[in-house]
Amino acid sequence: MNRDMKNREYEQFLNNLEGLKTIDTDQLREIWHSLFKDRCQLRSRDLAIREIAHILQERAHGGMLVRAQNQLNRLVDGKVREPVNKYTFDSSSQIVREWNGKKYYIAVVGKNSFKYDGKIYKTLSAVAKEITGAHWSGPLFFGLRKQGHGEG
Repeated sequence: MNRDMKNREYEQFLNNLEGLKTIDTDQLREIWHSLFKDRCQLRSRDLAIREIAHILQERAHGGMLVRAQNQLNRLVDGKVREPVNKYTFDSSSQIVREWNGKKYYIAVVGKNSFKYDGKIYKTLSAVAKEITGAHWSGPLFFGLRKQGHGEG
């Protein structure tokens, strides 16, 4: 199969991916081998059609972001850990912050639960927003983290 014919065929499949289901197995093998030179022989016609369709769509519309692909690779390799909350408090802890001349008292009532002014908030950032009216990093606002470049 010459290159122009392949390109026309790919374009046809991009316009109608259902067309992949109609081609004969020999044509499917040729397309498979042109796309996946480094992979072993295709085994399942259905799986081959799905993988070819995926590649054609990816070529037409762009693939996964590098950052997302790297994150998936780390997940597969078992290198992704659950995020660690550096700010762990006992349920009896209290956080105090002075803001514009007034003291604010926030009670820690659970792992992700903070009580301020009779209401429960899931994050310190939500409490900081309630107090200031603006978005803040909760740990930064309450003095649990030092302000660095670009924060605030």
